[in-house]
Amino acid sequence: MDTVRDFYSGKTAMLITYTEYASKIMDAINRNIFGKLDFTFIPGRAPVSAGWNPGINIFSKKTEIAYQFFKWLYRKDVNYYLTVLDVQSTSIYPFQNNELLKLYPWMQITLDNLKYARKRNPRTKNSIVIPWNKIEDIVYLNTGRMFEGKPAADCLRAIDEAITSLMDVYGHFYRE
Repeated sequence: MDTVRDFYSGKTAMLITYTEYASKIMDAINRNIFGKLDFTFIPGRAPVSAGWNPGINIFSKKTEIAYQFFKWLYRKDVNYYLTVLDVQSTSIYPFQNNELLKLYPWMQITLDNLKYARKRNPRTKNSIVIPWNKIEDIVYLNTGRMFEGKPAADCLRAIDEAITSLMDVYGHFYRE
């Protein structure tokens, strides 16, 4: 949240963030920056595609309740509400709604990014989930170095190397 706050206060000129944090930019509507923003793909058009992954445990004794919940969760109107509450949707409907696109203009880019998102390799049997802040810490450290005057290409290469190393440490083996 500090990063978003720095952006809408003018301390940071550019922001690359996940959609759920981008919704906080709307706080800036009272800070006279709304309408002065633009949104685009990240350089290289290699987005991280993250999202809802609901499922039912195969041993569940309550599958009928879970199915009812999923039917409710994927309703068009519920997804509009979820989007307004925190720009999180389980379906594509809100990303195609003109009224919501006026409120959250980056949602069109979010939808377009799905065309470029890489498929994730399934986890190996020995892999474990990477804590969410590990990757953010790597990106934050290296983008900070850019603002200190280090060459952007070196910082971006350092991000790539650190994340690749982190993936290996946690048992995820991603190679192009």
